[in-house]
Amino acid sequence: MLSWPQEALPDGPGDAEILGDVAISVDTANRQAAAREWEVAEETALLLVHGILHLLGHEDDTDEGAEVMRAAETRILGRPLDKVETTSLG
Repeated sequence: MLSWPQEALPDGPGDAEILGDVAISVDTANRQAAAREWEVAEETALLLVHGILHLLGHEDDTDEGAEVMRAAETRILGRPLDKVETTSLG
């Protein structure tokens, strides 16, 4: 998963701010889902949420940051992510 922040479009529809782009490798999602014994849809949802959190300014370079991101992912996805190693995402 890769994410790229963008500047807001000055004359966009409704002046909506664009956070950026998130790219998810289907091959990586398949491989990680198999390793975690999850459905590919679950892995893809996690990768998307993880990427959006990065665009919102969250970082997981430190243990504290990774813990905050994992809590946000759990809250958003509605279930614990015990099988996930945050450092292996992307």
